[in-house]
Amino acid sequence: MRGVHETPLIVLRRKCRGSAVIHAEDITLEHLANERLESLVRSKDEFVAAISHELRTPLTAVVGFAGLLHFLTPACTTVEQVEPLDLPQPNIEPSAFIAAGTHIYGDVTIGADAVIMFGVVIRAEFDSIRIGERTNIQDNSVLHCDEEIPCVVGDDVTVGHAAVIHGATVGDFCLVGIGARALNRSVLGEGAWLAAGSVLPEGKVIPAWTLAMGIPAKPIRELTEDEILRQAEGVITYQRLAATYRSLGS
Repeated sequence: MRGVHETPLIVLRRKCRGSAVIHAEDITLEHLANERLESLVRSKDEFVAAISHELRTPLTAVVGFAGLLHFLTPACTTVEQVEPLDLPQPNIEPSAFIAAGTHIYGDVTIGADAVIMFGVVIRAEFDSIRIGERTNIQDNSVLHCDEEIPCVVGDDVTVGHAAVIHGATVGDFCLVGIGARALNRSVLGEGAWLAAGSVLPEGKVIPAWTLAMGIPAKPIRELTEDEILRQAEGVITYQRLAATYRSLGS
């Protein structure tokens, strides 16, 4: 039985080192033997998932996440030595505006007068990311790519707040709405719109000058002249915002 002063963290750690019994608060799991752990546990996450299932409650709710990692990391996992990636330096045109708090790494090219707003993350560890001239990437958006799946965003594009463009191709004059997602090898044709909150699945295509929406996103109709004009005005607006924030030292 658990000692009077033995906490759940201590018994979890002891389990990793050979005990056949796990205690968490007042729960004893006699049947979760070492052999079962060895077959289930190939990572810390699998260990947590396995025991959480037995407890019918998230393990971290019992022991606390920080304490769990502290106790389990040396006892239950083997960390192999890995070499860091050798990332190239991003190529950013001097006229582009890069707001404070952005993170840009790897094989990234950002064109003249592009606008990268606060909190944007652009990571190109495995392939390239290209952002065209005068394109604006709004706050908290994420651009990423996988191996052999580059991410390309054309000229005069608006990417709305908190959007994700992952290994997709976005043509010139497009609009990616707030919170929208364009996934690997998907394509927005020239001038196409992906509506706010929509998800364009892998490999799917939005025809040029077409509005697509939904999960999964599907073409709905052709854009109106007013919509095309509004998108162009939005690009100009972000040029003004870039000048404003640059003057403020942001």
